[in-house]
Amino acid sequence: MSRFHWVFLGTLLIPCWIIGFKYFVDLKTIYKVAELAGTNPLAVYHDFDGDAGRFFYGPIFIWLVRPMAFVPQKFGTVVWLIPQTVSYFVFWICLLKLIPGLFDSQKKGWWLLLFAFAINPIHNNFQSNNIQLILCAMLMLGHVLMGRNTKLSQGLGASLVSLAAVIKIFPAFMWLYYFVTKPKQVKLFLVMSSLIVISFPLMIVGWNGTLEMYRGLISNVTTYQKDNSLVGVVDILCLPSMIARIATAVGIPDQTYSVVAKGIIVAISTCFFGLAYLRRNEREEYLVSLWALGLALMAFLNPSTRVHYFIFYLPAFCAVVSDGTNGTAYSRRILTAGILSFVLVALTMEGVVGKSFNNTLEGLSVPTLGAAILLLGLVQLLKKLGSHVPSTTPMPSNWQ
Repeated sequence: MSRFHWVFLGTLLIPCWIIGFKYFVDLKTIYKVAELAGTNPLAVYHDFDGDAGRFFYGPIFIWLVRPMAFVPQKFGTVVWLIPQTVSYFVFWICLLKLIPGLFDSQKKGWWLLLFAFAINPIHNNFQSNNIQLILCAMLMLGHVLMGRNTKLSQGLGASLVSLAAVIKIFPAFMWLYYFVTKPKQVKLFLVMSSLIVISFPLMIVGWNGTLEMYRGLISNVTTYQKDNSLVGVVDILCLPSMIARIATAVGIPDQTYSVVAKGIIVAISTCFFGLAYLRRNEREEYLVSLWALGLALMAFLNPSTRVHYFIFYLPAFCAVVSDGTNGTAYSRRILTAGILSFVLVALTMEGVVGKSFNNTLEGLSVPTLGAAILLLGLVQLLKKLGSHVPSTTPMPSNWQ
């Protein structure tokens, strides 16, 4: 990367650090879990008193955050900012590896557009001490490592993806994508690493304790209504949320539109995984765009997506921008779709347009519509890349 890009990344990080020091938010739950990890880990999946909230992370995360119990809460934010900041740079470095054309010195103007949107979801991850940026960096680094030909790299990459999927359930969407598209050796690494991560609590709380934890996790995820878009929460920004709002407005019963929403999610996911399987041996340019589509769909279909989940849309946007700047009419149409989607999303940033207008845009599903436009632009890009004659260059052994 050039000096311009490092200045860009540093400038983007400054307001994130400032807002990160100001709020405590999710760290309340993390501190509560860290304390229980040393005294009564089986109580973690019970409802907490006060504003600590419910715990929706896999059992292994309980012991990953255990060290936080030994850090005074006044310094907790500083400690949490370290993995956030590392993840921030891992995210951009992996993006450079996967979409090198984006960092072309001739495309500085597009980085200003990227800045306009990227500050919103990244800023929100730091503000709420959320984990989406960390999970995204894990998935991206895992993707890069699994693309190498060494067993060590592939094993490490598979372990990162499996860990992300066990820490929080929705990254399992990408775990399944890799299982569908990768060769047998990587599939084996994915399965083995998942079994190790899932069974980790056995060493500490035994078989019965582990089963109780996973029962509690499933109960917390499936019975929680406050952040479930299938019942029409206003600030959740995803396809199920938009369906719920439309259905509520026209008087469709909850059970009916819930079934419809779930059916649409299954149908879209099935089409995506079918495409991924059929195109798993495509050339690298196509596979990167397909991977970016998977990340974006993961957020678009997830029933609990808020603006900090929009970090998963950034690779999709970068793929569209990187292709669209070559000047062809077809690419300009794709690029226009991507720009429009992210202009809509950027406008929801509270600090840009104010709280009331931000709430109005969210209530009208404007960010969700913007994400849908981006997805359509990326699908167009896949059609364009898929229409080319396949490369005669042999695929790397890990893609065969």
